[in-house]
Amino acid sequence: MSVPVVAGTYWFKVHAICSTVAAPTGTRVVLNGPAFSKLRYTTTRSNGAAATQVASGQNAWLLPAAAATNSGTSGSETFIEGIVVLTAAGNLVVQFASEVAASLVTLEPGSHITWRKVA
Repeated sequence: MSVPVVAGTYWFKVHAICSTVAAPTGTRVVLNGPAFSKLRYTTTRSNGAAATQVASGQNAWLLPAAAATNSGTSGSETFIEGIVVLTAAGNLVVQFASEVAASLVTLEPGSHITWRKVA
């Protein structure tokens, strides 16, 4: 999932629903983008059960570095919300991976990015 952006200030929110082929496998969903002068966001991840992991105050792309625990075959949800001041054009890209090498992760229907240029 990606959206084209130009230099400016953006508010963004990502809703990513991922599933894996093996129940005990965790997933990692992160955001990447062009050069910036300011970036601040929070990532909230659910592993499909009762557990929720929150990483606040993220200030670099590709965080958090660790995978969410046990996403499972029924799916996990990740929400990423924040603001960025971009200094270059490019793409705001959602990247996702398994915590296990060569294990398949599927980005499920309903996943999306909402963004708005605010300045």
